Amino acid sequence: MPLPNSLARFNRAFTNKITRPFAARLPGFAVLHHTGRATGTAYATPLNAWRKYDEVVVALTYGDEVDWLANARANPPSTMVM
Repeated sequence: MPLPNSLARFNRAFTNKITRPFAARLPGFAVLHHTGRATGTAYATPLNAWRKYDEVVVALTYGDEVDWLANARANPPSTMVM
């Protein structure tokens, strides 16, 4: 069950800005570098992610209709730093 959109907006506005500088060094976190599909703006989004063998598993905390996922699908390649 995805978390509420209000929490997503709060995290985008506040929490992500605080965690972005060190998220790639924390266990269970990564930073996804992607480009906005409409604006071409570069973004760095902290995510919950884990390595599983030779793949990376990302938690879709807010469901699969989030901007970062749409951006990564529309404008590959995106880069994940863990």
